[in-house]
Amino acid sequence: MSTQELSAIGYDNKSPKFNGNNYAWWKNRIQNVIMGIDYECWLVVKNGPNIILKTDVEGNQVPKKDSELVIADYKLLEKNAKAMSILQQAIGYRLPTLVYLAREKRPQYLHNFKAGAMNSLLRVSSEISNGAVILNVDCDMYSNNSQSIRDALCFFMDEKKSQDIGFVQFPQNFENTTKNDIYGSTLQVISQVEFHGLDGLGGPLYVGTGCFHQREILCGRKYSKDYKIDWKTSKMDGTIFELEERAKSLASCVYELNSQWGKEVNVKN
Repeated sequence: MSTQELSAIGYDNKSPKFNGNNYAWWKNRIQNVIMGIDYECWLVVKNGPNIILKTDVEGNQVPKKDSELVIADYKLLEKNAKAMSILQQAIGYRLPTLVYLAREKRPQYLHNFKAGAMNSLLRVSSEISNGAVILNVDCDMYSNNSQSIRDALCFFMDEKKSQDIGFVQFPQNFENTTKNDIYGSTLQVISQVEFHGLDGLGGPLYVGTGCFHQREILCGRKYSKDYKIDWKTSKMDGTIFELEERAKSLASCVYELNSQWGKEVNVKN
């Protein structure tokens, strides 16, 4: 590769910087760099961090407390930190903007089902990407149309009517149903009759899945004829560790306790 080509994919004389282009080249290069610096660090990246364990009185393997660590343990933990440092220098200190969120649930606190999950997602994602559009899909569903995102964005980006659109949803289709659908499990009445019939009354309600939402609508934005979506909403302030700690608190099971979340603010529980 020429110097210009190497620069375009994020290479410099110190370490390969990943800038979103040519991931396969960067992955192979960063592997070689880490192995050359410290092979044990590469094993940490490959196999996961070293976890310092001990055997308790019942014969179970449990993590050691800080006060129980010995010199050999510290060396293993230093390998973890060194591997993380190398990756941070190559990738940067930004979290990926596609994030899997598992919110905290405890039996003594109401988790408010899907509305609670969406509110947690709103809070956590606002610290990471703050994306203007949110897709909600049930865990047992998938999109059978690769153009569905583009189709939804066409509505949200419409120069004349976008201010009138709060969400764009798609009908549900089901597999492995009975021949005549005697139990009505394919919800054809909803998707083929009610959806169309409600168009003259401002459109149908949100059915719970297969739906693209405007973030600001879920956050309580009031209707305005002059409103336009701000597509430049990315915000990631602070280090990975600071963002992680903030995200943990926002996904906590007690965050909404004695607050207006789910009542007067965001998705109603």
